[in-house]
Amino acid sequence: MIEVRPHHLLCLLGWRGHGYDKAFSDNFNRLADELKTAGVIRIIDGRDDICAACPKLENSDCRDGSPGDIDSRLLERLKISVDRVYEIAWLNSRIKKMVRSEDLNDICSGCSWLERGWCASALNGLSEPEGGTAAASRAAQVDIFDRTP
Repeated sequence: MIEVRPHHLLCLLGWRGHGYDKAFSDNFNRLADELKTAGVIRIIDGRDDICAACPKLENSDCRDGSPGDIDSRLLERLKISVDRVYEIAWLNSRIKKMVRSEDLNDICSGCSWLERGWCASALNGLSEPEGGTAAASRAAQVDIFDRTP
């Protein structure tokens, strides 16, 4: 079972295939592909399967900002807990309902990737639609772990 720290739920959403280096990107791409069919995911505290190939990891600690603070803020926002297994579809729905792009400045404060706008752009694509247009219907069905157009 794939294990991720809470803030990586948003990183998976905004993932564009570009990471710190090739090893990190290859690992992230592999995990993102596996999650498309996994069904469930374990939310953990600290180093996870994505961190495993990160060049910013030093002695199990991240040297890039304060990911633990981001984890805590997202746990609080989504009202989820670590050391639990969640259905990916349920998490997808939860993120759609409880996180908006304008929330990222607070939730992700300190993230070196925030300024790129990738997560905000992806969240805007997930917004619960108003009305009944075909585009709105498509946005409502997007899965955070399937970034295919």
